[in-house]
Formats: sequence, structure tokens, C-alpha cells
Amino acid sequence: YLPNNTDEVAIILETKNSSLKLENFLDEYDELIGEIEDALDDLSFDERIENYFYIILFYSVLLDSDKMDASETDSITRELLPNDLVDIFKSEKFSSINEGINKLREDAYQEVTNHIIDTNLNNRIFSIDLPTGTGKTLTAFSAVLKLRERIYKECNFNPRIIYSLPFLSIIDQNEKVFSEILELSNLKGTNILLKHNYLSDMSYKVDAKDDLPMDKSRILIEGWNSEIIV
Repeated sequence: YLPNNTDEVAIILETKNSSLKLENFLDEYDELIGEIEDALDDLSFDERIENYFYIILFYSVLLDSDKMDASETDSITRELLPNDLVDIFKSEKFSSINEGINKLREDAYQEVTNHIIDTNLNNRIFSIDLPTGTGKTLTAFSAVLKLRERIYKECNFNPRIIYSLPFLSIIDQNEKVFSEILELSNLKGTNILLKHNYLSDMSYKVDAKDDLPMDKSRILIEGWNSEIIV
């Protein structure tokens, strides 16, 4: 929380030597607490669902930052993933014969791709409804890569891809497919693709190099520090 006049916030962080100047902050502490309490009262009576999510978001950022700092774990550099990874994979791995089930898969793939390219980014929920065997995994992965690139270019925000599944067997199956797609384009490492469930190994590699120490690996894995989380 910040007062309307941000000059009143008298905590000065000098990143070069990490020193804090707290004199002014302590002098105005009671006044600042009063402003925070008033703001919390306003939030309590506002009864907007957005406030709940904002509080959860900010609290999670605080906890994650505290863990990263206390463990002296360096932040992982974010990666920009090409939007044509699935297109490359399809051209390398699949026949060009376009009939029968292959035609149905390709028609669905192209329809979803064209929709994602042209869709209004103010829309927040999309669904793909296809029968088993018609390529939902590849179609959805391609669509989300293209959507992510659009969001980055048009909104200056690089979102993570979180692929949530209900069974361990399906998690393993889909993660294997994503891994094959990424490795074909020489994209490796936990910083690119993370499989996370209660049986996951606490092993974190950056660009497929040696594992980081266990304590730092756990922090990065539990914080979902990856471009694609399954």
C-alpha cells in the first residue's frame, strides 16, 4: 500500500549497498498505519471480488520474493519462445497426406490457429472442443504459443503457460509431447519446461546444464520459475 503522496513513503533502498534509511519512516509510522487501516476498511466494505484476488496476488509475490532473497537464489532470465514450434514439429514428424483423420486434425488445427491470430485480446476464456484423437494437445499448445506472442507484442507482458491436468499419467504424457516439440528446436532445461506434481524430482536445470543445489531447485520449482508448467 502507498499513500496518495508517494513522497511520504520514506523507506529508501540503495541497491548498491543494500542500506536502509528508516528515520523518516519511523517518524511517520503511526500516520502510515492509520492510512493503511483506513484503506483496509474501504476494501472490506467495497465487496468486490477483484480485491480478493489482488490481496492473494500481492501476498504471494511478497512470500516468493522473501524466499528467493533469503535463500540467495538468483532470478531466472525469462525466455521468448517462438510461436511456430508446433508447426516445425508437425512438418518434421508427420506425413503430408491430408485425408481421413489427418484432414480432420489439420482442419481443426488451422481453424484454431486462425482464430487465435485474429481474436480480441480482451477475451479471457477460450475453449477447444474436439473428439479424442483429433489432435487437441498439439492444437492447444500451438494456439497458446501464438497467443502468448501476441500478448507480449501488444501488451508488453510475457505470460507463463500453465497446463493443468487431473491425473499423473496425463501429466507425464503431455509433458513428454511438449518436451519433444521443444527439443526439436533445441530448447531444453527446467527454465523452459517444468513438470510439477507431488512426485516431481527436485531437480532444476537452466538450459540443460548441471542441476542447481537442492535448496535453490526447490525454491525455483515451487515458484513455477519456467516458461511452461505442466
